[in-house]
Amino acid sequence: MKDTTLAIRYAKAYIELALSRDQLEQAVEGAKAAAGFFDASPEARQVLASPLIPASDKAEALSRALGQGIPVQAQEFVRFVIDKGRAEFLPEILHQVGVLYEGIRGIRHAEAVSAVEMTPGQIEELSVRLKALTGAEQIVLHARVDPSLLGGVRVKVGDVVWDGSLSGRLEELKKKYL
Repeated sequence: MKDTTLAIRYAKAYIELALSRDQLEQAVEGAKAAAGFFDASPEARQVLASPLIPASDKAEALSRALGQGIPVQAQEFVRFVIDKGRAEFLPEILHQVGVLYEGIRGIRHAEAVSAVEMTPGQIEELSVRLKALTGAEQIVLHARVDPSLLGGVRVKVGDVVWDGSLSGRLEELKKKYL
């Protein structure tokens, strides 16, 4: 179960704490390592989500599993989240730490959906335009194909959507005239 709003709130708190301690890089690397652990271990995610396992047991098991490879700050954060009863959201919280860190560094992710596969030149041109529109230093473009768009492209950066698809334009005309 994902709750992005809650995950962002906890991730921001973690980033702010790391910044106040001047340990942002180490904190983010620790969060990424812990996120990688949860990505690779469905069993760990099951433990987090189980209401039958007490929070103290979850925290202890994860401390042992994460071991020495995770900085103390990240381990303390994992324990804090579990103690607050938010264990099931931990993988999403750790993912949001990475997203927020990229935002701090000027990296934005964009999703481009087109009716047909875009050429590398089109992808590069779209990335350049998105950098100008968003003010980002770097755009990481995730392109995919959806033939139902009929033509054109729909782009999403954060919560902003630019719909230049033919199906989007037809829908606008339908709303306007019907």
